Amino acid sequence: VKRICTSYPNVFSHSLDKTFVPKIRFFKELGLNRSEISQVVAKFAPTLWLSEENLRSKLDFLSKSLGMKNFELRTVILTYPQILGLSVENNVTPKMHFFLDPEEYDGESNDSLQSDGIDFVNCGLRKSELKDFVLYQPALLAYSLEGRLKPRIARMKDYNISFLYSPRNIMSYTDEKFQTWLSSQTSSWS
Repeated sequence: VKRICTSYPNVFSHSLDKTFVPKIRFFKELGLNRSEISQVVAKFAPTLWLSEENLRSKLDFLSKSLGMKNFELRTVILTYPQILGLSVENNVTPKMHFFLDPEEYDGESNDSLQSDGIDFVNCGLRKSELKDFVLYQPALLAYSLEGRLKPRIARMKDYNISFLYSPRNIMSYTDEKFQTWLSSQTSSWS
């Protein structure tokens, strides 16, 4: 509680009855118990004052775009509640376009997904494959698209290494550890 109060002093500007109690009820409806709600709040306190509509829209997006069931959404929230703070439009959707095979992305043409023109790189994953990655490491959707995801996938493609067969947490590796892993994959071929 002390850490939340010092890190987020605006917590005192929110109404207990109008903001916090309904949010607790919302999380309980998702199947979280008291201890799990405390865990979520400790990891990402802003979940308490983000609107229920905001939270629900993000969960609906994950549910629809990756076919996640309630128990899977619960797992994602418990593992990485910060995902609820990401913008669907500006953060998560561009990453979905990047990770998914254009054929897998509902209602989008290949042209709209290939906004980078000649340098366009995507992972070509099926929804079920991306869902597995996100369930294993929800933070995958929070990494910088331009600063981490695209450069690493491009490097892997340069060596004919498929993201699908890489370690599920490959994007969490430090640059040094990633380079070591990449070198170990290619050195065994000589």
